[in-house]
Amino acid sequence: MLLSSICASVEILIDPKSVAIISDTRESSDEILNWISLGFSENVKIYNHGILPSGSMPIILKKFDYDLGIIISASHNPNEYNGIKLINKNGSKLQDDIEVEIESNIKNISLPIAHTSYKDSQDGYKVYFEFLNELI
Repeated sequence: MLLSSICASVEILIDPKSVAIISDTRESSDEILNWISLGFSENVKIYNHGILPSGSMPIILKKFDYDLGIIISASHNPNEYNGIKLINKNGSKLQDDIEVEIESNIKNISLPIAHTSYKDSQDGYKVYFEFLNELI
């Protein structure tokens, strides 16, 4: 079962059709966003929803039916450090053992010849704001 989970998780990194990205306010967030776009082929649509709290990602994924979510943040680390969190289509963080497996195999993944670029979008902010208003 673990092997099939790992294969499924790695597959979503290899062939997603759409990716949502949110980030924190660290200076390195834009640079990491650019690195991420270099890792996906030109066939992948990446939507940068900008600076939003991590809790907004499941709402954005559900609303726009993205295949993958990436949060650029390392909220518990000092300001000079940053990282990424991979979020599956259902809005859950990948299991730690799956992330470790991906990290150990990342060197074996070839970068695409023609990479994608990202599109900035305010739609995630709007959807999350509407979600919060509905809670009140």
